[in-house]
Amino acid sequence: MAIHLQVQARLAPLLGRKTAEAAVKLSARTWLEREVDAVGLPELPRLCEGLRPMLTTFLGAEVAAGLVESILREVR
Repeated sequence: MAIHLQVQARLAPLLGRKTAEAAVKLSARTWLEREVDAVGLPELPRLCEGLRPMLTTFLGAEVAAGLVESILREVR
């Protein structure tokens, strides 16, 4: 499964499917300057760093940090 789809799947239970899709798309375009379908495993840490401020706003710092760590650990 593509990297962006795996990340979206982990975000969707907390943010909703559409918000998860938009968050990953925005992070890829802003932080990586590429479309989501071009994001590979080497870009995952930067993608997650781009998501962190938004996740912190929506979920709180502790939940966001745990979620980012789990994404970095589990997405392959």
